[in-house]
Amino acid sequence: MNYLMAMSSALYTIDSFCVLMYPPVSDNAFEALLDGAPQNFDPALNVRLKLEDLTEIQTLAGKVELTQETKEACKEFRRYLAQNDIVVSDRRWRKLVKLIKVSAFTSGFNQTRIYDTWILPHCLWEQPEQFTGLQKLYERLVTVDGKTPPSRLLQVIKAWEDKLKEDQQAQTPKRDNKGRPLYKIKQEKK
Repeated sequence: MNYLMAMSSALYTIDSFCVLMYPPVSDNAFEALLDGAPQNFDPALNVRLKLEDLTEIQTLAGKVELTQETKEACKEFRRYLAQNDIVVSDRRWRKLVKLIKVSAFTSGFNQTRIYDTWILPHCLWEQPEQFTGLQKLYERLVTVDGKTPPSRLLQVIKAWEDKLKEDQQAQTPKRDNKGRPLYKIKQEKK
């Protein structure tokens, strides 16, 4: 299972790199592509990934902030896994957090976004048929469909409601030791 996860991640990374570096072939050349590897394929040395590049990406990705939004998505996946008797070790979760951070870093961000959790459905299944449910969970988390709001959305709404209450209560002026207001609040005209 870990071997499959590592291989799929490695293949995805290689594929993503190739798409970024080399545009797709034309419709006319597609059949030749299917027949075999392109002739004279020898990328310039300055565009090849080096071990130092990978080490630097891992180091810098480690500095990416794991946002609360991403943590909440991970918690949703963990609940789903428990409900479906899918066991994922703490060690694998730590590795997945590293992958999420690499996704954010290589996309040019200093903090993770919920979209960086795209990797989770691909890495959490034990049996291939479990992938579909995990993918549906990811899609539910990154979209708001009006049916089942993610817990993160509910938390954000509660946080803003609490902030509103706090701001509304802050409209009473400070008082001196005799109970007189230290300043007057201007009332808005309606």
